[in-house]
Amino acid sequence: MDIPFNPFYVALYPEIHYTFDLFFSRLWHAQPEILADCPWRINPGCKIPLLCIIKHADRFPISLESIAVEMLYDDGTRENQTIWATPYPIKTYHWYNVFLIAPRKEYSGNILISVYINIQQGHHAHHIVNHNYRGIMKSPLKVHIAKEPLPALEHWYYGESHCHSFHSDDQVEFGAPVSATIQLATAMGLNWIAITDHSYDLDDTYGNALHYDHNLSKWKKLKKDIQNENGKSSFKTILGEEISCGSARNKNIHLLAYGINNFIPGGGDGAERWFRTRPDLPLKKVLRIVKEDGGIAYAAHPQERFTLGERFMLRRGHWEKEDHALTDYCGLQFWNGKQDKSFHEGYKRWIEMLLQGRRIYCIGGDDSHGDFNVFRQIRIPLVKMIESPYKVFGKVRTCIFCENEFNEKSILTALAKGHIIVTSGPFATLSARNEQGNTVGIGGEISGKKVDIVITGRSSEEFGDIEQVSLYTGNLKDRNEKKQEFLFKADYSNARDFEIKNTSLQTADPVYFRLEATSRKGKNAYTVYTNPIWYTPA
Repeated sequence: MDIPFNPFYVALYPEIHYTFDLFFSRLWHAQPEILADCPWRINPGCKIPLLCIIKHADRFPISLESIAVEMLYDDGTRENQTIWATPYPIKTYHWYNVFLIAPRKEYSGNILISVYINIQQGHHAHHIVNHNYRGIMKSPLKVHIAKEPLPALEHWYYGESHCHSFHSDDQVEFGAPVSATIQLATAMGLNWIAITDHSYDLDDTYGNALHYDHNLSKWKKLKKDIQNENGKSSFKTILGEEISCGSARNKNIHLLAYGINNFIPGGGDGAERWFRTRPDLPLKKVLRIVKEDGGIAYAAHPQERFTLGERFMLRRGHWEKEDHALTDYCGLQFWNGKQDKSFHEGYKRWIEMLLQGRRIYCIGGDDSHGDFNVFRQIRIPLVKMIESPYKVFGKVRTCIFCENEFNEKSILTALAKGHIIVTSGPFATLSARNEQGNTVGIGGEISGKKVDIVITGRSSEEFGDIEQVSLYTGNLKDRNEKKQEFLFKADYSNARDFEIKNTSLQTADPVYFRLEATSRKGKNAYTVYTNPIWYTPA
């Protein structure tokens, strides 16, 4: 299918069947896209859900002959299972299935999984290992069977705050079906997700990213899918949207909207109209629409530094100070899969806003389009793809506190009030208690003559011992932060499960308290960030 030349996208589950006028694509071939995926970690006692996707079989019909898996355990043991053995013709635009694989009983540790998919296309048989993308390795899927659940305390719930489903289906990328995403997220140990599909995809027709759908079929189907899934189990899914809107410099920036009822347009950087890249709506107006619709908003990867091609061809930019100065949004999702320059600039901006007196929160996510095990990306358009361990679903988790019932409403309340920590590994939280016995947790506010701070944390064998805990006190009068460190030794008895009482802190100035902690397992370091507690002296 020919589309206007615009090769400056990157992709997850990269779309390979679009070509550009007069350009040869090394990635294109006359087969449907075929791939296997599964979570990078599995909670104790869960089977491994293996997701197989076949896309564009309407153009390239096949017969799925068989699927088998080979599992290689840490101790060198190999195990083979056949999970599909009946020839089955596939002629649809999108086909998928989730197969449940049982690992060895009571096993914990790593497993390398190779998936062998045999198809018949016309008179030719094809043997595919893991995927049929060209130019990248057929590396096994690496799965960690956890010995313990994700570390947490009672009433805390892990989620993925920024991910895309199959409704984000366009010229260069597509995600996983809603039901499959929930099934894989559950096995991973998550309790909730927010599906935030692109505004410039949700107004397209199915199978044609260049055709506007006045009926908004994708948006309506996404709402229906989420509604149906939320009635099936305790796992909860939040309806969201990643909206492309105009910055102070009229560049395309992204906003995460949660809990909205109506679709909000934004197609400036959708690459659907040649040289028509101006934002549809300014950020200020979009924020007002989200608020009036009963939703809450977070800045999506606000300090992301895009490539020269994306800036020029798609008019993409980052949030400016004037954008951050707007109200009607709750916080920043500056941790977007990896701790790179964009992360550190977003983190710095968050601290600046806190010290200015803003009640602004942080969340984290991976911006994944499926990619439960590995992130695939087009490095050189039409020529080369790569694989990466970053931006993998559920690697950066937003953990929320819901004291009473856990449901969609309580998730949105936690996001709106900052009852949130963000982590790639360990769990940590803090609370404050005044001399009258009143206690508040993260996102809360307290006043008094003095305040006692209690720090609670937990790690696991998977994420290693806690190495360092840092308590930050932000003075809102002097506009600076002070750091107090608590160091742990590897043989310290509470390096996995600890409580620190830092009592009777007194100050004449209004302050906030927040926490950071780091754990280490081998060469890998994991970090947790809490949102603040605000304290006003009586």
